[in-house]
Amino acid sequence: MSETPRKRLIEEILPLADINTESSKSVSIGDIRTLHTWYARQPLAACRAATFAALVDVPDKDEEREKLMALIRRGILNTAPQKDPAAIQEMRDRILKRFDGRAPTVLDPFAGGGSLALEALRLGCDATAMDLNPVALLTMLGVLDYPQRFANTLFPLPPPSGDEMQLLESRREGNLVEAVREWGRWVLEQVRPELQRFYPPEPDGGSVVAYLWAKTVHCTNPACGAEIPLLAHRWLSHRAGKTPVYYRLLPQADRSLDAQVVEGVPRQRTLLRAPPRGTARCLHCPQTLSSDEVKGSVQGNTRR
Repeated sequence: MSETPRKRLIEEILPLADINTESSKSVSIGDIRTLHTWYARQPLAACRAATFAALVDVPDKDEEREKLMALIRRGILNTAPQKDPAAIQEMRDRILKRFDGRAPTVLDPFAGGGSLALEALRLGCDATAMDLNPVALLTMLGVLDYPQRFANTLFPLPPPSGDEMQLLESRREGNLVEAVREWGRWVLEQVRPELQRFYPPEPDGGSVVAYLWAKTVHCTNPACGAEIPLLAHRWLSHRAGKTPVYYRLLPQADRSLDAQVVEGVPRQRTLLRAPPRGTARCLHCPQTLSSDEVKGSVQGNTRR
């Protein structure tokens, strides 16, 4: 008669409030969310806690449960991998003890950006990640595979001058981090002359680093006809603990719109909200387009 498998920690108890708090914090340096964007990326704190709790059994004694809860609270901190490596090591040790000294295999068949697999590796597991999306695959290779495979490899670096004629003669070498940084700089220098016209400098000399775009419709008021951008909100940054940043859309005499970036919270917060779902409100006149009117006239115009 086989022994009934014991319940895992994730089936009974987790410090959910602490996980939610840590997951909602701004990302720290070294977090993969600062390296590239992925749709609906899962917070690393939540992935680390869920992976650990899915591999460790529920203790019989309340005292042991509290110790595991305290360990998870320490281990999920954004700074834990850098400033509290002891917590991460203890989590690894407990997982190894549960599997008799053997690193368990963790599979994520829909890995996306690779957050779960990254945390499984951090906890000493053998991680297998897969995804049908080729962009996801490339993302995971850059995050999970290449750093480990090429950690001690030296790569040829481009010449400091960026001169293509010197490319084959360059004898410079560097590690993976240096290679990514230097070759990225070299590529930027090569394409800058072709792309610079798409990023004209601002009147104050500032550089344009990104564009906001929106689909547009035309105002149905016969006396107006202005172009209306379809925007969900106007926040640029709205994170806890930081000064909010938003933009105002200022109607111009020629029925165009100018944008003004503002720091702080506006007195009338309703100015930042979109009109009722599916409708569009003109900024040049009182006209509001119904949902059917918007659907019938959506255009693919891109506006800076």
